[in-house]
Amino acid sequence: MRRRVSRFFVFLSLSAVAIAGPALAQSGPQDPQPTGSARILGRVVSRDNGSPVRRAHVSLEGLPADMQSTDPKRAHIQRDVETDDNGAFDFARIPAGSYRISVPATNGFLALARAREAIVGGGQALEVAIRLERTGAIAGRITDKNGAGLVGVEVQALRRNDFHGHVTVMPTYTYGYGARASTNDLGEFRLFNLTPGEYVVVATPVYLSREQGPRRRFGFLTTYYPGAQALKDARLIVVRSGKDVARVNFSLASGTLATVTINALDSGELPLGRDASATLSVLSDLWFSSPESMRQASRGDDGSFVFTDVPLGDYYVIVSTSRLQEATYVNLRIDGDVALKVQTNTGAKVSGRFVVQGPQRDANTPFPNAEVTATPPLHQYGPSYTRDVVARMEGTDKFELTGLRGPMVLHAYMSPALLVSISRAGGNDLAGKPIHFTGAEIIDDLLVVFTYEKAEVNVTLTGLREPDDPENVLVILFPEDPARWHAGWLTYTAIQSSKEMAVQPVAAGRVTRPAGRTFTFSLGPVIPGRYLIAAVPSPDVMDATEPAILERLRLFAMPVTLVADQTVKVEVAVTR
Repeated sequence: MRRRVSRFFVFLSLSAVAIAGPALAQSGPQDPQPTGSARILGRVVSRDNGSPVRRAHVSLEGLPADMQSTDPKRAHIQRDVETDDNGAFDFARIPAGSYRISVPATNGFLALARAREAIVGGGQALEVAIRLERTGAIAGRITDKNGAGLVGVEVQALRRNDFHGHVTVMPTYTYGYGARASTNDLGEFRLFNLTPGEYVVVATPVYLSREQGPRRRFGFLTTYYPGAQALKDARLIVVRSGKDVARVNFSLASGTLATVTINALDSGELPLGRDASATLSVLSDLWFSSPESMRQASRGDDGSFVFTDVPLGDYYVIVSTSRLQEATYVNLRIDGDVALKVQTNTGAKVSGRFVVQGPQRDANTPFPNAEVTATPPLHQYGPSYTRDVVARMEGTDKFELTGLRGPMVLHAYMSPALLVSISRAGGNDLAGKPIHFTGAEIIDDLLVVFTYEKAEVNVTLTGLREPDDPENVLVILFPEDPARWHAGWLTYTAIQSSKEMAVQPVAAGRVTRPAGRTFTFSLGPVIPGRYLIAAVPSPDVMDATEPAILERLRLFAMPVTLVADQTVKVEVAVTR
């Protein structure tokens, strides 16, 4: 599913190069790479024992020293090599300058945590040693209750993240396909290239469809190690760098399987055509690709859609015509065999107008271009159940969205203004909040409010770790009022320390702040009002603006009041 986070959240990846000067402009593919008398060479080795990392991809990029940063024709150096059998690499005949060296993940090793900075002069040779951390692995065997190995079972590693008490479990993405495997003829599996951390292992049976013969009434179910049917009962597995966790053996649970039969008519109460299709998807906050997560069925000769071998639980059904011209979305609880009748529709209609508060910045544009969108919620995984729903307003203050169905979230954008709210007359703010549409609604009184009033925060961040101990720090500014946790009211950035950052001062023989480096930057613009600001080490989180995460951050966030057309200075320490 497409997300539009980048349209309304400010996200800055502040690398050492970005902090030290302007961004590097890349030369076009037709521009020759300049050469020189400098050279950068070195080896890529394992952090634990110094053994060579062979066939690792090493990238170098930067600007020659004699190129002025303001010169629009400055050449951007970018070269790539592969390490040899000794883990060695060599960038010869490069111009003197400042460079960054990066190494992506390779089989058995994690990516270099942060790019290495290298400054080399003309006629000089600089040696660089790069150490990579090894990945880990999980190995085991899947059996039936009698201990016989099961072949073809899909096994996955799901990584657990704990963000200040907000725990999530999600699929992990590795170099290659190591985090997912199918069991062999002995029921054995091995999941590899795993980042050190805590994992849950889940196994899913694969059923081959039966065109004829009796349908299964009982069979294997998705099972979590060490044999649990629910995620909450799974046992965590700790993966360490360079280590295999062996003997993760467990048996698949068994249970009732159901058949779901769907008969569908279109909005004119006519049978759907041959191009119609139906999907049955698991309704859960945890989504991982498996045969059970999403099933698809084509229309049968009798006009029905049939799903077999379905475990009991909560699902949602989507039946659609070609290109989603008509569709229906239905939540479904399966306790046994189900016969469902549905009718597709063209979707709900939502319309209204927008207003702009504050002084108009451009008198020649009385109605700036704006956009209102409806998208599935953040944790709504699976197939699409609506077409892209976008209303672009050009030269008018009116808009209309059509084709809405199922859970949707309304957002709006207008540059350079900020979104204040989306509401019905006298109602609550609907922006950023899931709304469930049956597809038959007609709403014609939405009011979208933008404002030109803006404020910014000048942040001095303290307590950053030293560059040799890389760490991403999330700095987020969000309103005190949870009702305003949506676009226009939120902004965040991620920062890593660099050698260019100042070392924190020591006064009267003692450290007055947490040890580390400082960095000053701006957050915003945002709508004036009362806010909270927090800085925390950032693990892998899908969306830093989730309400569950903001609820935890507000416990130790610092209050700040922002006034229109003003920049407020604050000092924020990294909370660990």
